[in-house]
Amino acid sequence: MASTDTVTLISSVFSADVRHVIVKSAINTLPYATVTVNTSSSFHEEDVAGTNLTLSCNQISYGGLVTELQQTAFNQYHLVVRPWLWMLTHQSHNRVFQNLTYQEIIYKIFAENGISDYTFLFCCKAKKRPFCLQYQESDYQFICRLMAEEKVCWFFRYQPGRHILLLVQDYNALTSVVGSFKLSYSTSCQHELNIIYSVKKSFSVISNPIKKLSGKSRCALFRSGSRFTLTHHDNGSLNREWLLTRVTHIFDGQHYYNHFTAVTSATSHESTDLPFQPAIPPQIATVMAVSGEGVTLAFIWDGCPAEHTMATLANNCNLPLTAGQKVIVCFIAGDPDKPFILAKIQ
Repeated sequence: MASTDTVTLISSVFSADVRHVIVKSAINTLPYATVTVNTSSSFHEEDVAGTNLTLSCNQISYGGLVTELQQTAFNQYHLVVRPWLWMLTHQSHNRVFQNLTYQEIIYKIFAENGISDYTFLFCCKAKKRPFCLQYQESDYQFICRLMAEEKVCWFFRYQPGRHILLLVQDYNALTSVVGSFKLSYSTSCQHELNIIYSVKKSFSVISNPIKKLSGKSRCALFRSGSRFTLTHHDNGSLNREWLLTRVTHIFDGQHYYNHFTAVTSATSHESTDLPFQPAIPPQIATVMAVSGEGVTLAFIWDGCPAEHTMATLANNCNLPLTAGQKVIVCFIAGDPDKPFILAKIQ
């Protein structure tokens, strides 16, 4: 019989006994946790919302911000814990970025929000984007779109009181940072890993077959974005290195276990579903200056700071333009990064 596990909760506002936990995490997906606790602490709910909370089990931590809090019994509460990145789903902007790399754009957005808990790992030198438009997208949607276009995968790592976003391009160089370990397959309950053999085939965006492995384990080291090497499986083709793409951690009040999905680590893990990309309708802009073949425009967006509405485009319509005139700007196939001046408004 498996020994009893314990999950401890660390909060600056209250103390509690953890009764049940489910943590869902996956590459390129916002993780979240649902937590049920019993507490005799006296506190105001509004003092808990938005604060950092850390859960620790078997010396492994998960943490985030308390985004929901509901009292379900006299001394029992149900909490939802999400990472700081989730906060960016609640603010949308219309703005232009010019001659910046995707990394510089992300730096800029995170700096605006006072965010420093993130790291770019093994990312190639990126090209500057001549024109990059965020239009009626949340900051989260916009950042996810940029990362998908640049083939950057992302996930979180946790420390007590902190959760750090890792943005990664080169998975081959990743092992030394997020960890790699060996686990032995066995039907014996003495072993931590008890894989439910379920290998499925799916197709990536380039129609290459990918082997997926689904399983169940008691290994708390499992984290999406980490690797493990399977050994001693009867099917020798499975005894290889795997990349964890999805892990659901569960604590039922007495025991910890997880369900996971992994792909062969040689696979370049890219999302098969590109994130939301807005189809940009024609926009009206005011000509601010004309210089050679370039036209500096100010888009007319209510509530947007002036510095975010300015953009310099080529005068590809070959119309005589002067400062103060209004023009119609369209986008090729609605692509927010491919604008052109269609016509001027008389």
